[in-house]
Order: sequence, then structure tokens, then C-alpha cells
Amino acid sequence: MCVCVTAAFLNVDRLKAAGIPLRLCSNYSTESPHIVASTLTSLGFDILPHEVFTPIPAVKQYLRQNMLRPYVIVDPGKYHLDSVINIV
Repeated sequence: MCVCVTAAFLNVDRLKAAGIPLRLCSNYSTESPHIVASTLTSLGFDILPHEVFTPIPAVKQYLRQNMLRPYVIVDPGKYHLDSVINIV
């Protein structure tokens, strides 16, 4: 295994052992935090879904804060967006 990946495992473990909150930012706009966490876990990381931040929750937060309700075309089964957007 690559030294950098081994170091990444150790650093995640060290942060968690020290009680430091961990959040991972992902650019996977088509995957939920659960899927990203599952993928990382399968690679050996000790990551939970609530520790993963993906673009969709960021968009939802922005829309709520700015009281925007855009019309978008999305797979309604993929995300729970109905509370902030009009799904077409």
C-alpha cells in the first residue's frame, strides 16, 4: 500500500482518538454522504456518513439561507431536495 494512503489512515485515526471533529469534503455531486462514507470505509478508513459533506447539502443550505426555490431536473429518488426546490 502507498505510504501516503497509510499516513492518511493513521491521521484520520489520530484525529478521532484526540476527539477532534472530522469533516471530509467531497466533490461527488451524484453520491450521497452514505455512499461516499461506504466507499471510504471499504478502502480502510474509519469514516461515518455524518462526517462527509457533499455538494448537494451545500446547495440545499445556500438555497434555504437565500430563500431561493429554483426549478431543477434531478432524480427525485437520489436526494431529498423537495423541501428546498421544485422538482421537475
